Amino acid sequence: MPLYSIALVISQLSLIILIMWNGKLVHWDIPSLSIQFLGIFVALWGVFSIRIGNFNIQPEVKAENLVTKGIFSVLRNPMYTGIILLFLPTILKAHSALMWIYYALLVTVLILKIYREEIFLQEKFGEVYSLYKARTWRILPYIF
Repeated sequence: MPLYSIALVISQLSLIILIMWNGKLVHWDIPSLSIQFLGIFVALWGVFSIRIGNFNIQPEVKAENLVTKGIFSVLRNPMYTGIILLFLPTILKAHSALMWIYYALLVTVLILKIYREEIFLQEKFGEVYSLYKARTWRILPYIF
């Protein structure tokens, strides 16, 4: 794995740990729990759609087939969507600028991983991937 990819993976995991360590992960109100359960649901749907054996945290493409079914028919990166949604209530209820910085950095790292992964997917799957990109969203429908 190239050094840049290693740095992205380590950054992602480090920021997740920092958010979990410094914030209250579960808030027992219906809006917060709903957002977090949605995040868990989307992420798990993505993991099961891609098949657990093909799950990969590095940007380099491991799969031999482009997964376009299930949640991947709408989102290209449902696990990242899940991470963003899971930690959103923690950040919204945090009274710390540092937590907001951690979250912004986490989202930035995820976006950098997405762009890197898209390069590999484009190289590997060519026009098929271009067509897939044209009809799906990266992380959030109608937003990005």
